[in-house]
Amino acid sequence: MSSAFGVLDLAGFEKDSALLLAAWWRGDCAAVALSPTDWTAPAAPGGPIDVAALTCAPRAELFLNGASLGAIDVPPLRAAVWPRVAFAPGNLTVVARDAAGNALGSATVLTAGAPFALRAWIESPYLAPRNGSVIAADGADVALVGVEVLDARGVVCPAGAAANITFSVAGPGVVYGVANGDPADHSPPKAAWRLSFHGLARAIVQSSAAGAAGTISITAAASGLQPATVVIEAR
Repeated sequence: MSSAFGVLDLAGFEKDSALLLAAWWRGDCAAVALSPTDWTAPAAPGGPIDVAALTCAPRAELFLNGASLGAIDVPPLRAAVWPRVAFAPGNLTVVARDAAGNALGSATVLTAGAPFALRAWIESPYLAPRNGSVIAADGADVALVGVEVLDARGVVCPAGAAANITFSVAGPGVVYGVANGDPADHSPPKAAWRLSFHGLARAIVQSSAAGAAGTISITAAASGLQPATVVIEAR
């Protein structure tokens, strides 16, 4: 059983609530994020959707395809919300402003085109700081591999049919499990494939045996998309 609260989904990807918490906790008012993070098909064309600026700046201004939708105050410890924005494909941008109206930072989400390629990255907690490049060669340590489905411009493709992503490993490592954050997906977690969910998928890669050190190469592939390969060391 899963729940809707918390800052991470079932695959360990950040939810919007994590971005809001980070904005106020870190106190960096130049840092700003948008919710929704998907501007490809969050609603039917013209359909209303609430848009939020996740920032600790005192004011924020929203732009849709270059047209201002107004600047509003940011409530303490909360998000600035523009209710019932009429969805139109293109460019959604928010600018964080100080009390005098000066721009502090901005964030943009774009409408994605057709899926084109995969991008992969590694999150490894081994060694401090978290450098993402090493796991322990003990047959137990793991790294989290994240994969995004991108269009030709590098925009994440969250909408449309999910990509069936297959993970393969070369070197002293194995795919321990997979996930995508979708609580309704009951595909086996002990597998080497997973459908993307909102353009994302996850693999957990484990060092294969105690003392088996070396380079582990992980490739994510899906039909019709450019594959992605990342490398990590077991030592």
